[in-house]
Amino acid sequence: MSSTEETTRQSPVTKKAIRALSRTGKRDIVTPPIRDSESGLLVRHIATKTMKGDLMLKVRDRGTGDQHFYLVDATTLRDASPYFGTLLDPNKFAEGIRLDERTKEIGMKHAGYNTVPLADLPVVAVDDVGQVPAQASTEAVFTLFLCILHTLVVTWAQPDWSSLAMLAIIADRFDALQTVATFVARRGWTNRSFSWDERTPLGVKGEQLVRQQILVGLSFGIAPLFRKQTATLIVADSVLWSEDEVAGKIDQEALWWDLPQGIEGTSGHDPRTNGTIQADLLTYRRDVVSSWIPPRDDQFAPTAFHKSIHL
Repeated sequence: MSSTEETTRQSPVTKKAIRALSRTGKRDIVTPPIRDSESGLLVRHIATKTMKGDLMLKVRDRGTGDQHFYLVDATTLRDASPYFGTLLDPNKFAEGIRLDERTKEIGMKHAGYNTVPLADLPVVAVDDVGQVPAQASTEAVFTLFLCILHTLVVTWAQPDWSSLAMLAIIADRFDALQTVATFVARRGWTNRSFSWDERTPLGVKGEQLVRQQILVGLSFGIAPLFRKQTATLIVADSVLWSEDEVAGKIDQEALWWDLPQGIEGTSGHDPRTNGTIQADLLTYRRDVVSSWIPPRDDQFAPTAFHKSIHL
């Protein structure tokens, strides 16, 4: 039995995801899932005709529990992502060893990959795509990420800030921030931002939007966006800094509620302790956030959250 034939939960044609994308103005029509007649799997063909689709990625969607399959080009992944370059190295990890062995077997049996059944391709499982919200579906954003790495034409006109923040998290997870940051900049997807009216409370939804933009600005090296929204957070205050009851109800697993690189200081608020934020800690947080604002835009560059490749 091939590795793709194992029993797995997979979404039916992902019609729900497509309808959801349409409602939010995002259309992922470049790589719709196609039913493979032999294996019965729904597979998104990321590898183009100029690439050899020689690897299947099986990605677990944390929010839905579904498994999504992608036909990709291993060489492209290695070149675009040091994470995959390490994972698929035949001298370092089992995934790379299996890929190397299977590639040699396929080369002996087939003239080209266009004749290889999908069920015969090596499969690499991806269970962790980064610190995304616990209930969020990552299918559309991860598809976008792979399309960017494979330099496919992307039809999304304007992803919302939640999608851009998740794209930043995924790009960081797979050590491809520079590639994705360049793409995002060329598309002009961050050439707008949320403006807060100081006469009204920011609220949880408003703060989430501000935090998503801070994360995008930090990860993609967009100094004006980062500067503007860190200033907003400082002036408006955060519910995490002052409101214990509200903070305990927020999905703090999302990275934008736990900003990386010590932006909010190291003495975090832990709702499990039912503790309160003291005035000096609030001042400390403001000072720490303020210290992160770059003096010049050219001193700001895409910033990775992790210190090393985490497999």
